Amino acid sequence: MPELPENIPEHIRETMTISLSAMALEAEKVQLTLQQFIQRGRAAGIDLAELERILLNDLRTGGQIFGDFRANFKSQMRYSLEEVARGEIFEQHKEVERWAWVAISDKLLCPDCAVRNGKVQTLDEWRSIGLPGAGTTICQRSCRCMLSPAGSLEIPKDGIVRGKQ
Repeated sequence: MPELPENIPEHIRETMTISLSAMALEAEKVQLTLQQFIQRGRAAGIDLAELERILLNDLRTGGQIFGDFRANFKSQMRYSLEEVARGEIFEQHKEVERWAWVAISDKLLCPDCAVRNGKVQTLDEWRSIGLPGAGTTICQRSCRCMLSPAGSLEIPKDGIVRGKQ
């Protein structure tokens, strides 16, 4: 694995290391799948030109082999970006003691997130049961929930002003 620059914040370094490891594992899985596909095809008497045509079609159309790889890669990238953003938010709000679980209440809301919605805990308490999108809820990495600083919203004396004055 490549050496990471020292000036990268720890939460980003950690996410990059996990992501690179996950992508390396995905690449190895595809390599093994390709080897198995080619070996089975050759054993069945399919010539290399036909196997190449089949694989190129799979690559072009997002078939079983390359479609899975693409979907897993996309999922890992999304997760990594969300982890970095979440880390940045936590880093910028170190003074916040309690965080509220905020769910998007629609037909995709999973039962785990429905139970957690609105609950308030410390960041360490949330980490111990799993942050949104960490894979510890039924919705796994598809979780659309977030943690938001809990507490009173301070409204300026003049109220909240939207737009230009």
